[in-house]
Amino acid sequence: MTATPLFLMIILITYSSISYGVVKRHDVNGKLYEISQAPAYIVDMPGDGHGVLIGSQWVVTAAHTTSLSDRGSTLRIGNKDYEIDKVVIHPGDLSAPSHLNKGDAKPLIDFLKRDKDIALLKLTTKVIGVKPIQLYRDVNEQGKIVTGYGKGATGNGLTGAQMETRGTGVMNKFNNVINKVSDNWLFYQFDNSADALPLEGMTGSGDSGGPGIIVVNNIPYLAGLHSWHTFEGDLSNYKAALYGQSGAMVRISSYKDWIQGEMNSNNDALDDYIIAQMSESDVQGMQLAIIQNEKTIKVANYGAVEDNINIKLNATEIGNWIIGLQKNRFFEQRSNINNPLNCPSKNNSKTSNTSPACVLCWKQSVRTDHPVIKGKSSDQLSLSVYPKDNLSIVLLGDNVSSIPENFADDIASFYIPTMKEYSGYGLVKSVKDLWRELEVVGYKYAHSVAIKLQNTHEFTFEESNLQSLGYLLLDQNKSQQAAEVFQLNCSLFPDSANTFYDLGEAYSELQLSQQAINSYEKSFKLNPGYEQFVKDKIDELRAKI
Repeated sequence: MTATPLFLMIILITYSSISYGVVKRHDVNGKLYEISQAPAYIVDMPGDGHGVLIGSQWVVTAAHTTSLSDRGSTLRIGNKDYEIDKVVIHPGDLSAPSHLNKGDAKPLIDFLKRDKDIALLKLTTKVIGVKPIQLYRDVNEQGKIVTGYGKGATGNGLTGAQMETRGTGVMNKFNNVINKVSDNWLFYQFDNSADALPLEGMTGSGDSGGPGIIVVNNIPYLAGLHSWHTFEGDLSNYKAALYGQSGAMVRISSYKDWIQGEMNSNNDALDDYIIAQMSESDVQGMQLAIIQNEKTIKVANYGAVEDNINIKLNATEIGNWIIGLQKNRFFEQRSNINNPLNCPSKNNSKTSNTSPACVLCWKQSVRTDHPVIKGKSSDQLSLSVYPKDNLSIVLLGDNVSSIPENFADDIASFYIPTMKEYSGYGLVKSVKDLWRELEVVGYKYAHSVAIKLQNTHEFTFEESNLQSLGYLLLDQNKSQQAAEVFQLNCSLFPDSANTFYDLGEAYSELQLSQQAINSYEKSFKLNPGYEQFVKDKIDELRAKI
C-alpha cells in the first residue's frame, strides 16, 4: 500500500511501514532458526521490510513496503550501496478504506485478497558480485515446502509475535508448506508441533516483502513475497502469528508476465543494442521475431532480406510455426517432441522447401540454467528455443552466420534477466571479445590473448571493464577463470589497489589462503584505506594455514 498507511500491525493484519519477522515453534530451540548470513539477494528496504534481487538492476518487493518517494534512496546489496532509479508499483495495488480497520475482519480479508501487493525497484547501476534469484514460473506451488527469512519481531506459536523483540537484527530462517493457492496468493498455515515441520514458522513484524523460496534440484526460486496474515473475528482481538493462523504471500507466478514486461518495457534499448551488434557483424539485413508464452511479442525488420531458394517464410511466419510446435499442433503426443527430429536434406528434390524444419540442424546445450536448443539453416535462418523459459528467438537475415554464436543469448537476456550473466550482456565489446576467445583457447593464455587483441584492434583494456568480467565469472562459480582475469588486470594495472583486492577475492574462493593474503596485503600497501576491508579476511585466512 502506497497512498495511505493502514493500521498497526500488532493489532491488525497488514501493511503501512510495518511488516513481518519470524515466529517459531514453542518446543524447538529458537537458536536453530538463526543463520549467520542470509542469501545476498535478500535486500533491506529503506524504511522497513525486504526486497529480493531478481535482475542485475531490479528488486521486487511487496508494494506496501515502498513508495514513489523511495526514488533516490539507497539499497545495500552485497557490500555496496545502490541508488533506486525508479519505483514501479503495480496498478492493482490498493489502499484500504479506514472503516475496514476495525470490527469484523472479513471485509478487510476480502479486500486484501483483491489487492495486488507487488512493486519493482530499478537501480541506477548494475549490481556486481551478487547473483539474482530466478522466478518460480510454474503454477504447481501447492504442497511444496517454502523457506522464508526474517529478522523482525519473533516469538512462538503460543505467544504470537512479540513487538519488543524487534530491532535485534538477527536473521532467522523457517520452513512451511504451501497448503492453498489462489489467483494472486500463496497460503501456508502455522501448524502446532504435532503436525509441524522441524523448523516450522511464519512471519512476524518487520519483514514484509521478504522471499518465500522453493528449491528445485538444489536451485532456489522466488515463489512468493510475504504480505499479510489471515484472521477471523473481531480485529480488536487479533494477535499476530499464533498457531492455526495462515500467512499470505504474493504469488510470483501470477505476476511473471507483468514483471518481465516492466523489466523489458524499453524496447528501444534492445533495438539500439541489436543495431550496434549488426554494424559490428556486417549484417546487411535482418528480421527478428520473439515468441514468449506462445505469443509473438516482438517483430522487427532491421533491413531488407534478400529472397533465397531455401527460405520461403518470413520471421513472423516462422514464429507462428514455433508456436504451433509449442501447442502440439504437429504432434499427437507431447512425448514426441523429445524424440530426435530427422529432417530430410535440403537437397532432396522431393522435399518442399517451404518448411523450415526441413533445412534445420538442431543442437542442444548442456547447461542446466536456461538451456537452449538451437536450429540453423545455411547462412539465413537461426532459431533459438529456450524451453524452460518458454521463449524462442527467430533471426532471419542475409548472413546470419556472421552473427556471434550467442547473439541470441544477448537478445534473450532482455526477456530473461538472469541470463545476462551467461551472455555477457553489459560487457564492452573489447572485453566480450576477450572472454569469448578465452572460452576457446583457455584462460591461462589471458595475457597473450589480451595483448594480441590490443595490437590487432588498436584499443586499450580498461581496469573496470576487466573487473566486470572477473566478477561475472565468479558469479558463475568459475573461480579459477576469474583469478586468471584478475591476474591479467594486475599485470596491466600494477599500481591499482582494486586489482589486487579482486585477485584476493578469487584466491579466497579457490581456498588458496596464502595467495589471497598476499594479494590483500598488496592492495592495502597500494592504498592504506583498503586495510579496513581486508584485515578481518586476512585474520580468518591465517587461521586456516
